[in-house]
Amino acid sequence: MITTILATIIALGVLVTVHEFGHYWVAKRCGVRVLRFSVGFGRALYTWKDQAGTEFCIAAIPLGGYVKMLDGRERTISEDERHEAFDQKPVGQRFAIVAAGPGINLIFAALIYALISMIGVQTPVPVVGELPTVTASKTRLPAEIVSFDGRDMESWERISIAMVDVIGDQTTVQVGLRPLDSTIVNQVTMPVPRDLITDESPLVAFGVRPWSPPIPAELARVIAGGVGEASGLVAGDRITAVNGNPVADWSEFVAAIKVAYGLSTELTLKRGDLTQT
Repeated sequence: MITTILATIIALGVLVTVHEFGHYWVAKRCGVRVLRFSVGFGRALYTWKDQAGTEFCIAAIPLGGYVKMLDGRERTISEDERHEAFDQKPVGQRFAIVAAGPGINLIFAALIYALISMIGVQTPVPVVGELPTVTASKTRLPAEIVSFDGRDMESWERISIAMVDVIGDQTTVQVGLRPLDSTIVNQVTMPVPRDLITDESPLVAFGVRPWSPPIPAELARVIAGGVGEASGLVAGDRITAVNGNPVADWSEFVAAIKVAYGLSTELTLKRGDLTQT
């Protein structure tokens, strides 16, 4: 929660600063005297002035900002100051100053998106661990989804969008699957659901379950003073069974513990070379 609030404040601060800088920069280019450049409203937390006399300010409420310019509509100005007043500039220059804020925001957004495109964004490889029975019998799982309805797929997001596109228009769809232990892509036919229930994930509608590598049911640490420590568990113990039922990985261990929650539970574990209960 705190992290989200701080991130929002920082993001707003950056956007406001960029926006107001657009007004400031064009105003200076047009010969308008800028009296104050403020990021935020309310009580000033920190101020300083440059050689031109512009006061820069960081204020307490980071929900906006402003650039205050010399303007004859706000106070009486001398004849020597008229050439630096905003209201005395030609319409074209005044329009440019006003439009510079949103204009530089658009340019800034384009630069950020271009930077993200150059750097790239890491996304999980779309590897499926479970398919409808009629489809799963035609390939080995887990397998990477490399194409869907003739389109190359690189992420679960694109696959979800492609799934929505075919629901209601087709009864089946061709999917390219490459088993993780192979380089051969198998083209299989997958049934398309008739419709999509509100708020239902397209993956659920198609009977597709993403695969994740198994995590051993090994304890990284034991909370001091907790039930685990009282039961004699120590970091490094690897759980192999719960109430006599084998568990292959961490997800199976968690599922077994949920079933046995509140009940007396017997764990079988490996500690070093020894197996004990």
